[in-house]
Amino acid sequence: MKIKTFSFLFVFLIMILYTNIHTYDIVSNSMSPTLIKGDVVLCDFVYDFSCIYCNDIVFFNGVKNDTDVKYVKRIKYIYDHNSSKKYYMQGDNTNNSYDSRSFGWISRSQIIGKVKLILWSWDEKNNKLRTDRILKKVD
Repeated sequence: MKIKTFSFLFVFLIMILYTNIHTYDIVSNSMSPTLIKGDVVLCDFVYDFSCIYCNDIVFFNGVKNDTDVKYVKRIKYIYDHNSSKKYYMQGDNTNNSYDSRSFGWISRSQIIGKVKLILWSWDEKNNKLRTDRILKKVD
């Protein structure tokens, strides 16, 4: 049994390292209830921006002085003018979200990828795995 588990984890790790997929930790509740603090999500890097739509949840590079920070938000609006798209980002938890209402529209080049799946979730307060969130598809 341990060999099968190890084999699965090894293959999964190789898949993440050598594909356009990356994992990110959710560190705040700005996207609650969709994504909550403690979730670890799978993000698919975006190369074809024609597949980005309103209501997609994406990771993007920070703005202004926060360029090293990665944010996760929902695309609320897309402004398309002369082939230059801008994206209005908003957290699902609108009362507790630093988003486009504060920093404005973001450019296409800031978008890293779409959130596809919650791999697992850790409840730090109760020190346990949230089993109901394991491999949960993100819509």
